[in-house]
Order: sequence, then structure tokens, then C-alpha cells
Amino acid sequence: EAEAAQLVLRPERDLQDVRLEVRDLKGPGRAKIKADAIDVLRVAYVPVTTPTDPTGAKGLWPDPLPPLRESVDVQGGVNQPFWVRVTVPTGVPAGVYRGEVRVRAEDYKATVPIEVEVYDFDLPDKMTCQTAFGFSTGNVWKYHGLTDETDKRAVLERYLDNFAAHHISPYDPAPLDPVRIDWPDVPADLKPGQVLKPNIDWTAWDRAMTRALDERHFNSFRLAIPGMGGGTFHSRREPKLNGYGEDTAAYGALFRGYVQEAQEHLRERGWLDEAFVYRFDEPNPRDYDFVMNGFGKLAEAGPDITRMLTEQVEAQLIGGPNLWCPISSNYQEEEAAQRRAGGERFWWYVCTVPKAPYATLFIDHPATELRVWLWQTWQREIDGILVWQSTYWTSGAAYPDQAQNPYEDPMGWVSGYSTDAGTRRPWGNGDGRFLYPP
Repeated sequence: EAEAAQLVLRPERDLQDVRLEVRDLKGPGRAKIKADAIDVLRVAYVPVTTPTDPTGAKGLWPDPLPPLRESVDVQGGVNQPFWVRVTVPTGVPAGVYRGEVRVRAEDYKATVPIEVEVYDFDLPDKMTCQTAFGFSTGNVWKYHGLTDETDKRAVLERYLDNFAAHHISPYDPAPLDPVRIDWPDVPADLKPGQVLKPNIDWTAWDRAMTRALDERHFNSFRLAIPGMGGGTFHSRREPKLNGYGEDTAAYGALFRGYVQEAQEHLRERGWLDEAFVYRFDEPNPRDYDFVMNGFGKLAEAGPDITRMLTEQVEAQLIGGPNLWCPISSNYQEEEAAQRRAGGERFWWYVCTVPKAPYATLFIDHPATELRVWLWQTWQREIDGILVWQSTYWTSGAAYPDQAQNPYEDPMGWVSGYSTDAGTRRPWGNGDGRFLYPP
């Protein structure tokens, strides 16, 4: 597990070429925490010009944590925090480990003591609280300027390692290794209720998922089900499979065949508990029948596959999702208790809303809020958290002609939902941004 402290440097005069170095920490006997388990990062600031809500304020707010790989200059009379993070390896003997941070600059040097107390147990690599975070590889390819698949894979590995280090599971940990499907021909004499099983090549996907779940210890992933359709409160995609609409016998035969094969493959691999189907986002009441129709088909063909819906408990939806994921401000204690009694589960999420006074992810709110949200998750016996995006670095509406620079413009601007190019409507500072681009 990692723990961090801040070292704040406030020189009386300008300092050039400031460097920080941490050596091995010495513990009981000959035990050590080696220097390569200690990261020094620079706390950087972004200029908030449009506050998210009345809790926020214009000005410089800390958010990026770039690694301190080279020296920096520090202005006199100004605070420059550094983030010193110790990741204790498993199996390190219990006790107090001591060392020092050495600060060096032109005509300046200082040492600051550092002390870490290690307890006599190891925390698990796989968290009991499930996480599900969106991850846009399209933005990664764009901002890194990647076109070659070898380069994409190399960079993707770094991002997935970062997710794993922070115990965060991306929606799709195998974006470059999809399942390959060979659909069978539909016979002219197809019988009612017949099942047509496709030939599915799981090889590349299994290899990537094994690494994701067994090595990186991700604890959830979004399972794609072809032909289900989907959408949001704004628009829908009608169900269609291999050219057949859902009102045809061919659609039913192919859909049942795929879902049954997928369910049994996940069961064989031991991945059913991590998989969830997320086919519709934040439905309006007018969408409830559409949502229930899709969940009904899925429940019939693959009853052991988790059906997740980002909506609070509503009477018209009971019997559809078995994993409810309301926005945090819409979580209902009594309704949740009733659904749990029937074996259903709960996650919850934050995104562009709620805003103050709820715990949020916005840059210009107190940094303790996300910690509070996780304590609330534990307190309410909620099984997991969801965040819609982690690399939302630009908006096609707000920046139609060039990519946004989130170091200079920290706002998460609206995009999609029929938003015209050139329109700037704020979602909130830092919304959907847990990582920064290069």
C-alpha cells in the first residue's frame, strides 16, 4: 500500500536547479525500504477561471503530480509542495523505518527527516470495493501521437500499470484485443427457440484479461454483448445482430447462442463475478421499457451475467438490473435494503453532478471529498464506485479545431448530446480527468 506526505519548500529568495533525493529507509535489524519504492512528485497547479459551483473559486488549484525527474526552479516567497510517496513492498518486517529527504539547489541544501511505520500485515492486492472507471484510449493515442500498434501497446501498458498501482479498474482492460466472432449461417428452416452458436476466438482477449485480472488485480470489467443496442437518455441504438433486427427468429437464435457461450466461458475462467453489462446510461422514464426489454433477453439467455444500470431504484425497473448504480445523491437507503434482501447489489457514481454539498471529484473542491466518498461507500455497505471517464482531456464541442490543454484549461466542457461545435458549457473543473496527458 502507498502512503504520501507533502514537503513544502518556501524559500526566501529564488532557487535554481532544485533537486530532491531520498535514499533507502532503514528499519529494524537490517530491514530496509529501498529508495526505488519512494517516489518524489511535484505538486503542480492549474488556473481555474470558471468555478465549478459556489464551493469553488477562481485561482490556482493543485491537481497534477508530475514526477520530479529533473531539477526545477522555485520562486522566492512562494510555496512549492513536493509529494513524497512510499509504496511498502509486501513482506517488509514490521517496525519504524527512517531516512531523510535531501534538498539541493544552487547555493542551498537541507535535509528533512522521513519516518514510515510498517504494521505486521500485508494488504491484499485485490480490493473488496469494486471500481469501474472509463478510459478513453482514443485520447491517449491522440495526445501521444500514436498510430503504430506496437507503440500503442507499449503506452497502453504504462497506463494500465498506473491504474493497477492505484487499485482502479478500467471499463475495458483489453482494448486492443477484442473477442473475434465468426457468425454461423442462418438456416432457412430455423425453428422457434433454436440456438445458433457462433465460433468465438477468445485467445487474444483471454491473454489480455488474464494479465488484467490475475496480475494487475483489476476487480471488474465491462462485458460487451453484441446486438443488445443501448444508448443514453439522449438517444438510443436499436438492437440488431449480424444484420437481423430483434423481431426476427434469426436474431433470437444468434443472440442466445452468443450469450450462452459467453456466460459459460466466463464461468470456466472464473470471471463471472468481475463482468458486468452496461448497455444503457441514465435512462429517462420513457426509456424504461426499452431497458427492461434488453435486460429481459439477457437474463433469459445468460442469467448469471451481471446486469448493471446507472439509475436509482424505480418500480418500473425492478426485475431488470441486478446491480444498481445510482448517482450518489440519488442513493436511497430503504429501497437499497429491500433490493439487497433479494440478492441484488449496489454501486454508486459521481460525474458532472452532484455538486456541493456532496462529495465530488472536482479540482476546485476540498481534496478530502473523494476520501469522504469512499468512507461513505463503506458506511453504506455499497459494493463499488464508478466514474465515467479518467482521460477526458478535451471536448470536441469546446475545442472543435484543436485539442484542449488541460494544464491550461482545467474545465471539463460538455461534448456530445447534440452540442454544437464552438459551444462551451461547463461540466466542472477536472470532471472525468484522473490522469493528465504528456
